[in-house]
Formats: sequence, C-alpha cells, structure tokens
Amino acid sequence: MQPSWLPHAEVMINNTKKGSEVDKLYHQQYSSIYSCSPLYGFAPKVRWKADEASTHSAWKEFYSFCCNMDADQPYLPLDADQPLSQGKQWRLSTSKKAAAQDQVVEITEKNRLHMVLLMRERRLAQDFVYLPTHIFNGELCLVLQKCYFRLEVTESYQGTPYEIPREEAASRSADQVTIVAQEIAFGPVADASVRPVSVWFNINPEDISPCTRQQARRHKRSRHRLRAKRNDEKNKPDEKSCPIPLFTSHQPIDGIAFNLITDIQTHRYHALECRDEDTLTLLALEEEKLRKRFEGQRRFWMTWTWPKKVGSSQVSNNTEVPDIDGTYNFVTYGDPGYGEDSIFFGRDRKSSDDLQVVSKQAKLATGFIWKSYIMNLQLLSGQGAISVPKEAYQMPTHDPLLPSVRRMTTLRTLSLGFSVSSGSSR
Repeated sequence: MQPSWLPHAEVMINNTKKGSEVDKLYHQQYSSIYSCSPLYGFAPKVRWKADEASTHSAWKEFYSFCCNMDADQPYLPLDADQPLSQGKQWRLSTSKKAAAQDQVVEITEKNRLHMVLLMRERRLAQDFVYLPTHIFNGELCLVLQKCYFRLEVTESYQGTPYEIPREEAASRSADQVTIVAQEIAFGPVADASVRPVSVWFNINPEDISPCTRQQARRHKRSRHRLRAKRNDEKNKPDEKSCPIPLFTSHQPIDGIAFNLITDIQTHRYHALECRDEDTLTLLALEEEKLRKRFEGQRRFWMTWTWPKKVGSSQVSNNTEVPDIDGTYNFVTYGDPGYGEDSIFFGRDRKSSDDLQVVSKQAKLATGFIWKSYIMNLQLLSGQGAISVPKEAYQMPTHDPLLPSVRRMTTLRTLSLGFSVSSGSSR
C-alpha cells in the first residue's frame, strides 16, 4: 500500500479510512514556514538583533515564555543584588478537617514545575493525532495524560509532590493533599486557532466528561451551527476556575529545541529552591550556558527559514486563492519584496544591518539550495547548463528553468520515494 499524500484530515473525527490519512503535523509544518522559531505561539516583541543588549532582552523574553512567567513575575538575573524570588503561590482548597485546624496549603511555583517536568518526560504533547476524548466546559478536547500527585503537609513542613497510582488517589490522610494534573490538547499539534496544549490542575469533575467519537462529531456539528447565535466565550474552559493556574507545555517537535526548553524549565525549578550562595553561582554559570545554546539555535532558526512565495506576505479578503500547482517563485533577504511578518518576527526598530543575527550570505542559503535543486533537475534532464550571476548577494534568475516541473507532481513523487528525474538513479 502506498503512503497517502494530499488527501488528508487534521483530526480523527473526520471521515477518514485509516489513521495514515490524518496529517497530524499539518499545523506544525505550516507554523515552521512562517515563525521565527519552532516554539509554537512564540513571537518576540521586537525583531531579533545580535548586539549584547538585544540578545539579553531576547533571552529574558524566551526564558520567561518557556517557564510561563507573566508580567507580575519578571525575569531576574541570578547575579542580581536583590533577593532571589521564590515564585508565586496559590492556595489550595483543603478538606474541612484541615480547615478546622487552620492548616493552609500553599502550592508554590516550584511544586507546579516539579509536576510539569515529571509529566514532560513522557513527551506526549510533542507528537499526537488529535482525537477528542472529552468535553471540557462545552469545548472538545483530548486528554493526553492524567496524573495523580500526593503532597505531604504538616504545621511545620510542606513536602514536594510525588506521583502516585490512580488507585491510591481516593484514600489519603488529613495531612495529605491530592493533586490531579491533566495534560489537555484542544486541537492538532501547533494549531494556532485553539489554545495551546497545557497542564490543568484539579479541574472540577463536573466541568469535564468523556465523550465517544460519535458524540464528538455531533458536538462539532452543533457547535458550528450555533456559533453565530451565541457567545462561545461563556462555555470555553476557564483557567480561573482551577485553584492552580494552568501551565502551557511548550513541546516542539524539534528535539534540540525541546531539550533546550526542558533544561530552561529545570533551571527555573532549581533557581526556586536555591538557598545558598554556592548553588546560586553554579546556577548563574548554568544559565550562561543555556543562553549560549539559545543564541546558537536562534542563528540556526533564522538561517533555515525558507523564503516565502512572492505575494504571500500581503494577504487580504480580496486575495485570490494561489495556484498550488505552480512554480516556486520567491525573493530572498535584501529584496524589497522579502517579508518577515512582524506578528511572527517582532516589530522593526532602527538599527544597523551589521547587527543581524545571521549574515546576508547565510540568509541566501535556503534560496540557493532550492535553485541548485532545480538546476540539477535540468542537468539530469539534458537541457543544458545554467549561468549563475557573478555579482555578490545575487540569486540565479527566477524564470522557470523547467516549465514542465510543477509542484504537485514533484512533491508527490518525492513523498513516494521515487526519482524526480526519469532515467536517473539519483
């Protein structure tokens, strides 16, 4: 059986013959074309530059985003003179017996990060086929995993949450608190039209209920019919109803970026439990290493951004649907038509071109690779050599070298593992 190609669905509740026809990474691939990083939903406030001040600001923003730190919880360097922040705290509802003893259970940011990191080890939000399993406050969702944690609490001590089997969750003593954490997806991987995959804590059981595939289909149809007649915001999941704020997972499919984010979150966890100067020094050194890794990956992300097709940066309600079987015509960095949308790359600011994250030559890399691919197709087809301009920072012309080469046929042939050029073994 040949692998499926263009016919696809984004979710399993559509009428598909088999799971192989579900393009679970469609949104991820779409996001990788337009975004400045593989981290879904992240866009810098200002365009990245290579000077020290800009790089430090970009690092703070990226670090805070990965660790779910908001405006009320600013990033602080570990070598600052002020005391290290211990993070936020949230009061957890306790049993009546505990309340009678005036026992206050505070879940700290460190506790939340500890639970999130344990769940992150399974990488379930990194790659999945979206098939709704539950309805959460009227919204279809997929529960990727459900974990139970136990927290020991006494008058003078509050421990660290540890995972327990589901069977033990129902029974606990007066000095124990049970936390139920659920990692929930509201759409396919990297789908920008829904809220990102997040870990929710102690959801009210009345707010979430299982559903079958048939129920999911009926719910989806009724939702579309009634969308224009009601305010959907009233029925969407509300994080304010949970005692502990949700934590956005941030699990890109890029393994190197995934490991960087994991190490950043782990660093934040250790920073929250730091109590002595020696450990603080070690954490400061570790943060410097993390920043260098971020700078290196940032250069990679910016270098290997594929040029968008001419005209794709300016789209309005009157824009016609593009020809998907046409040729790939593009302009590269430096051309007036080259576009990096501010919504994905950050707003522009006045600065020197010498402060770019990657050089002008590096910006041309992906364009040269594509042109080289087309040139080789022509050479393998015996249609002559190609003249490459001698001027610096210029690309070969964008005139079709092989008029018969179309996108649909070429990509389909490659996806099935066949040679694009007939009569060639390469």
